[in-house]
Amino acid sequence: MGKLHEEAFQEIDCLSCANCCKTTGPLFIPSNIKRISKRFKMRPTVIETQYLHIDEGGDKVLHQLPCPFLGIDNYWGIY
Repeated sequence: MGKLHEEAFQEIDCLSCANCCKTTGPLFIPSNIKRISKRFKMRPTVIETQYLHIDEGGDKVLHQLPCPFLGIDNYWGIY
């Protein structure tokens, strides 16, 4: 799968549309939540309550789309 991922992203410029973050949204893993909480100086539990919920597959996902952390330049505003 990793090889397919790399091949696809050699041909796709995510920053040209960011459609995934506007229509589907990412899955949030603990390291993402930790990074977001540091950036906004909030506890991870507050980030989870304010922005995330657990979906039917058990993944942490956004309450709403587009991703509230997506900038107008299509970069993720957390970095």
